[in-house]
Amino acid sequence: MGVLFAMGSADQDLNDAVKTENDHFHDIIQENFLDSYKNLSHKAIMWLKWTALYCPQASYVLKIDDDVFLEPFRLLRVIKLLNEKHNGLRKSIACMIWDEMDVIRENTSKWYVTDEEYSEDIYPPYCSGSAYLLSADSVFPLYRTSLNMKLFWVDDVYVTGILRWNSNLELQSIASTYTLSCRQRLKDFDDANRIFCHMPGSLDKVYELWNYTLRLYDTDLTGNKTRHLLTAIGDS
Repeated sequence: MGVLFAMGSADQDLNDAVKTENDHFHDIIQENFLDSYKNLSHKAIMWLKWTALYCPQASYVLKIDDDVFLEPFRLLRVIKLLNEKHNGLRKSIACMIWDEMDVIRENTSKWYVTDEEYSEDIYPPYCSGSAYLLSADSVFPLYRTSLNMKLFWVDDVYVTGILRWNSNLELQSIASTYTLSCRQRLKDFDDANRIFCHMPGSLDKVYELWNYTLRLYDTDLTGNKTRHLLTAIGDS
């Protein structure tokens, strides 16, 4: 499992720090656009293009926000179930699906969209942008479609709604693997078979959650015990 960080550009000092980081770890994709909230769709096109070019051997690609906690052991089990029960994802994106969502026209909202930016009143079905799992054969079609589609700044709608729809790709729900916050008791996160949650602001809390996760799988890693079998595929 490889991990890459997608970034735009910032001031020179920060760009120099990013270069130093990448020279050491070789895990950053960066292009020359301002790294800002309204440029997230530029960032998405960047990593779609990079993945299509340089990761032809990948079976799946997971996009995840930097404020979302990933439980990687359960993710691997979801992928295993996809492979066993559905012969793997094919031309699909697995995620928490938002359907029949209104386009926000209130100009005080962070997600305010003008008629010029998007003329319809309802978005096509799309994924929660916090995390979504793409089949490898969906990556290039999404990038190819982006070359001929007007850019739309709401990146989760753009990639998993507009581009997906125009690329004839499917959505598959794995909604029960998401929870909005990691602030609930850690045991709840364990029992609910969650994979993704929004991390607490404190770095100490993030380390606490990660160390707790590692302790859960101590016996798994020695091969002496298998924990929960996920049944998240195809739920709603």
